[in-house]
Amino acid sequence: MFREGKASTVPGTTGVQLVEPLAAAPGERVVVKKRFSAFFNTELDMVLRRMGVQDVVIAGVQTPNCIRGTAWDALALDYPRVTVLADATASRSEAVQAANLEDMRCASVLTPSVAEWAAQL
Repeated sequence: MFREGKASTVPGTTGVQLVEPLAAAPGERVVVKKRFSAFFNTELDMVLRRMGVQDVVIAGVQTPNCIRGTAWDALALDYPRVTVLADATASRSEAVQAANLEDMRCASVLTPSVAEWAAQL
């Protein structure tokens, strides 16, 4: 859908369905993202703060849009550690991906691979 220029995350379409490995478990809360940043006009910040979350870990696409917007907002909301999983994000090109990851690193966002991040748990 995305590559065809069609809206891919419209309520009521298959584009909003979570793939099975990412489906919410019974009792888990789902926050519906409405814009590039997962924090913009959602209850995400309130939910995370009530849970005592200090570290925000981000994965997904498009790095220059949704990933970057969410990372910037997490920084602006003073989360102590903001991590973008470099190999669990993507952009339209390698150059765009590299430039965006470097910009975020310069703003104190951590950008490990999934394996590097998991090894620190």
